[in-house]
Amino acid sequence: RRNSSVSHAQVLPCFQSFSFAIYCTFFRNKMAWPMPNTSIPEPHCTPRSSVFLLKTHKCASTAVQNILMRYGERHGLTFALPRYDVNLGYPLFFKRTQVMSSPPFDMLVHHIRFQEAEVRAVLKPDALYVTIVREPAALFESLFSYYNLEEQIGVKLEQLLSAVKNASLTDKIRAILPGPHRGDQGINQMSFDLGFDIEQAGNVPAMQAFLEHVDTVFDLVMIAERINESLVLLRHLLCWNVDDVIVFKLNARQEHFRHPMNATLADELRFLNAADSLLYEYFVQRFEQRVQAFGRERMQKELTLLEQRTQFWYQRCVEQEVAADNREKNVFSEKVLTLQLRGEVDPVCHRMAEDETLFTKKLRIRQFRDWYRSRHSSRSSLNPARRAGSPIP
Repeated sequence: RRNSSVSHAQVLPCFQSFSFAIYCTFFRNKMAWPMPNTSIPEPHCTPRSSVFLLKTHKCASTAVQNILMRYGERHGLTFALPRYDVNLGYPLFFKRTQVMSSPPFDMLVHHIRFQEAEVRAVLKPDALYVTIVREPAALFESLFSYYNLEEQIGVKLEQLLSAVKNASLTDKIRAILPGPHRGDQGINQMSFDLGFDIEQAGNVPAMQAFLEHVDTVFDLVMIAERINESLVLLRHLLCWNVDDVIVFKLNARQEHFRHPMNATLADELRFLNAADSLLYEYFVQRFEQRVQAFGRERMQKELTLLEQRTQFWYQRCVEQEVAADNREKNVFSEKVLTLQLRGEVDPVCHRMAEDETLFTKKLRIRQFRDWYRSRHSSRSSLNPARRAGSPIP
């Protein structure tokens, strides 16, 4: 983590004036904005192959990413990939220069901090824009545990709200304000990932403009607590088959690592993450409108089919869920569960359970190989002597 020169005056208003503005202004008027067109495409459609996933932290986004990576690999699609690791410049804003090779690409599905113009510069113009949000109290508790934030700042989860009001603890709180000169993960994480300047959290017009911008840019904002319904909507927007959107729980925490959550603590965490609370409430309403437009009876049939196919693949692929061993390569945390596959399983099973780092590495190798072959083929076609196997002068 990096040091910062942000002053107390810049940090504390993010929680005081913003929280007051959010709870007193927006939540009492949360139906004030016009509703978008939420119509669902007809069953007769053409599959779409260009997708952008804004991968939000600890929102089940790894599962959605796995769906898109599987589809892209199977259909020979191209990805905007990081040269190394699995992040594209995060927590800095995304820039087109951070990707390996040259655009346009079919998909961008790795962690970035959203910057619309730069994302559009690397994707095909018909890309579908998707992200996912999660209930803020549950999200923050997950972040706090997964990234061991208590150890980093020396403040317990139950003490955070009082710590925010204590000027002597400002430096510790600043460490969990995500930003390029602060921490990487923390308070109002989803809003930060989506590009919002959290130092403007007390600026009500800025927050409203941010929500309206996200609503305009993204074709679908999925809800982690309603993941199956989200996958049904995603499938129909993409015009894919049901097996294309089957997913197993990836990076799920072991139960004994979850912090007990009572109503008081949950309310405090929502208040602390007020920007994310508004973001979540806003898009839960949007999501409910989408489900209504899709048709509840139709949705129920789709959910039944999805659950049946998920169970089929789980029984076919998975032997058991086991505790992760962080001594193993590519395992970030010992707090999560990993899937132990059956012997001699279908190759599809391996992809469904593939670790993000390993899957990304395989895509990177495949994409470089394809690029090299294409380049070599182009050079050969331009040089008859080389194509004929003759010496080149």
